[in-house]
Amino acid sequence: MNKSLRWMWSALVFGISSGPLSTLVTLNIIDLGGGPLMVAYAITLSNVVLIPASMFWGFLADRFERKKIILSGFGFATLFLALAP
Repeated sequence: MNKSLRWMWSALVFGISSGPLSTLVTLNIIDLGGGPLMVAYAITLSNVVLIPASMFWGFLADRFERKKIILSGFGFATLFLALAP
């Protein structure tokens, strides 16, 4: 088993690139006329979706090779971020 964790640097790079999204979404909600309550709803919805999504990826990680699951997760996230605008 390869104990190298070099491939995990991709998680760091992805986190740096997607980290500001929560701030940008908040600013966009305010720019569209929403207030603190709408921002709170968006953050809550994000957290509610995160729970089943984490379970889904966890189940996949139990059944398949984790490195492939992580790379496909990054791929899906990149695709959705590219389609968002």
